[in-house]
Amino acid sequence: MAKRLPKSDRRQGRLAGGLGDLYDGLFLPSLRILRPRQATARNCPQAASLTTQSKILATGIVLTAMAIVIVALWLADGAPPSPLVPNGPAQQVAIEVDPSDTGEPTPSYHQFVGHMTCAECHSEIHSVHIATPHANTFASTSESPIAQQFCGRTMSSGGKYGTYEYQCDDEGLLVDIQERRDGRLFPLEYAVGSGKHAVTFLTLLPDGAETIGVEHRMTWFRASGESGITPGQNADVPERAVDFFGRVFRGEDMRRCVSCHVTTGHIVRGRIENLTAGIHCERCHGPGKEHVQAAEDDDTAAATAAIRSKWSGADEVAMCGECHRMPDDLAPERLKRYPNSLVRFQPVGLLRSRCFTESAGRMKCTTCHDPHAPVESRSLAMQLDSCRQCHSKPTETHCAAGHSDGCIKCHMPAIELLPGISFHDHWIRVHDNDAAADGNVDDDAGHASAR
Repeated sequence: MAKRLPKSDRRQGRLAGGLGDLYDGLFLPSLRILRPRQATARNCPQAASLTTQSKILATGIVLTAMAIVIVALWLADGAPPSPLVPNGPAQQVAIEVDPSDTGEPTPSYHQFVGHMTCAECHSEIHSVHIATPHANTFASTSESPIAQQFCGRTMSSGGKYGTYEYQCDDEGLLVDIQERRDGRLFPLEYAVGSGKHAVTFLTLLPDGAETIGVEHRMTWFRASGESGITPGQNADVPERAVDFFGRVFRGEDMRRCVSCHVTTGHIVRGRIENLTAGIHCERCHGPGKEHVQAAEDDDTAAATAAIRSKWSGADEVAMCGECHRMPDDLAPERLKRYPNSLVRFQPVGLLRSRCFTESAGRMKCTTCHDPHAPVESRSLAMQLDSCRQCHSKPTETHCAAGHSDGCIKCHMPAIELLPGISFHDHWIRVHDNDAAADGNVDDDAGHASAR
């Protein structure tokens, strides 16, 4: 039976081959990235035995890998550290990518104290926020209840891509392809998304000097309680072995995907160091070390000054727009058409609303949303109160269509992008009667947004 290496050894083994192995054949010719199949308590397939020829080949590959690792480490020894990648107007460190692969953490990470430290003084807010989708949008598959549902399951990945077989070990979820089984399993490392709408699995792999992400082909959807093809996946014949497992993305796309689901992290050599999974206090309010120190010294003024707690309307929308998207993130032609798929990018709609442009900076995301609580926590009466802060005249409070259901149903209708997945249109306006049924949905309608 193939021996399962400790995680640190498997990670080290990945350094040598990177994606070269994945690109060169249908599956890796070595054991360096895919884990060897092994019997587990929950899933016990027979381990494939190596022939003498295979053993010789594997030994040669391992020796070659060791030599490459030694050379790579020698070359990287004098490499300069990479600069910090700023993350939007708030200038907080959410995730950074180290192209030099030095593995040295940025000093700014030492300024973060973690949300449990915040909870010592802000327990009431923390107890509510810790249960929100924001706080639960990224996890190891070993800790994800949704990922654990895949253990022992078999499902089609769509025609040319074969049939997936899933199993679990103490490090998380793994997948094999039934039609191409060779005794090795592809690790699905992270569960991305809170599960409010969906959860998709992500694997990070080194590819030369950079790290790439593999977004798994299958996504779990809450509306159906079942899995289906992840929106945005390729439909063409797979060109590389890695394509069988999911869509590859790299560079800024990869960084932003991870960044928008974590508070801190440092991507290096296919792994995330200094990871604070989920969107917690310091993602918006900034590193808390100085704030905590000032509070311990009973210096209220310094404690207040050390943390961000107030934003103008434009700054707050821009901060939320780092992940919920801003107009600059989209093609001008798409913005002009404003297809229904854009409703999942709330700042894009809000910024073109008269409610925002004519509010003299008063309207912001938190005018309607409590950032520490689920969206559903606001009652109909609270929603009406938000609108009446500006719309207080009799002619504005008595709509011809009636307002017993509030303002949102007519002026911010929910638009379904995928079965069971709807988003409210934040371009606040008088809609046509058939606005919510408009079929103007482009081909990016359902791709990973507010999971």
